[in-house]
Amino acid sequence: MAGGLRLPAAGGGPPGDAVGAERPGRAPRDAARRRAARRTGGPARARRRARADRGRRRAARGPRRPGARGGRPADLGGGGPRHARRARRRRGGVAVSVTLVVVLHDSAAPLERLLASLEAHAGPLAPQLVCVDSGSRDGGAGVALARAHGAEVLVLDGNPGFGTANVAGLARARHPVTVLLNPDVELLDDRALPALVAHAAGHDALHVPRLLTPAGTVEDSAHPRPGSPGHALLALAHPPLLPRRLREAAQPWRADRPRTVGWAIAACVAARTTTLRELGPFDPAAFLFFEDLDLCLHAAATGRPTVLHPDLALRHAGRHSTGPAFGGEPVALLARRRRHVVATRLGARGLRRDDRLQAATFATRLLAARLRPGADATLVRARRDALRAARRAAPDARAVLAADPAQNRPS
Repeated sequence: MAGGLRLPAAGGGPPGDAVGAERPGRAPRDAARRRAARRTGGPARARRRARADRGRRRAARGPRRPGARGGRPADLGGGGPRHARRARRRRGGVAVSVTLVVVLHDSAAPLERLLASLEAHAGPLAPQLVCVDSGSRDGGAGVALARAHGAEVLVLDGNPGFGTANVAGLARARHPVTVLLNPDVELLDDRALPALVAHAAGHDALHVPRLLTPAGTVEDSAHPRPGSPGHALLALAHPPLLPRRLREAAQPWRADRPRTVGWAIAACVAARTTTLRELGPFDPAAFLFFEDLDLCLHAAATGRPTVLHPDLALRHAGRHSTGPAFGGEPVALLARRRRHVVATRLGARGLRRDDRLQAATFATRLLAARLRPGADATLVRARRDALRAARRAAPDARAVLAADPAQNRPS
């Protein structure tokens, strides 16, 4: 069954389901066999001996080397049926039907790490890999690398932005599940990506993994819904001091069990392809920033939650292209974009609530910084000032939505 999950080989019915035999299944053999079983301790003891023998044989063979490929470029099955068959043969099974969409912008270095991790840890997957280049200035290094690894490559004119690039990549998807991947993520084990794909196939929602920083700490990648009680807790309390239930409501990225969250960073999002196409997945007019908040709120409005799976983890470097492009955090652009998304998805009341809780968050963080000698509050102060300026320029939802969309693009 090409393009599907591998099924176990048919091994016949359970013991005793004899077909065409004179003796009924499970009929006693003879008295001699019963006496032999009593002398050897019976079936239970025989099963224990068999398990011990298998364990000794595995130990003698030694551990297998996961992901060893002899230095070949990762052939991920994105180059058509021939590539897919070759990838499936190497993994000894049938490919899970999944498309990976990766948007590139000066991304050659992180893309190389992502492709290597896919080759080592894709497990039973033989994905269709679609890479979309949006305005890279690296001389085509990322595009060449993607093509060398069997990806379908789409090069867009100019730099239309992250949303447009993902929409273009999703249009190429041929499989029931699609994973939107940033080029600066890496797989860490054989389980995470196949499990996310399985979750997406079985439950119509947005499924995201836990993200780890390059240092191995947990990234605050999952958040409460803007204006929600969890957001209020985050604004007014110090979450690490709260009881577990309240702490996870305020900072859901701390959860250790799967849970629904308000929104999550879209460094890795798995969902049904039809769902992503129905949602957009992103607004093509949104150049960058808070497109993940927009996607999650839009999905929730259609009855599809965002589900965090903290037992599945990927490494996320973060800001590999926005950091050099903006020379730091573009606080004014971020403030305008968040307010535009909240006004669009949650309306005037939602925007007022989010504005107040954002302001309260910055106030409590600045107070905490004053109580800690040597604490640097420069970034928090800059975020507070950017929010104030955005509110002065567009005091309500109507003004936010009427503003020139070009102001939400980098200059």
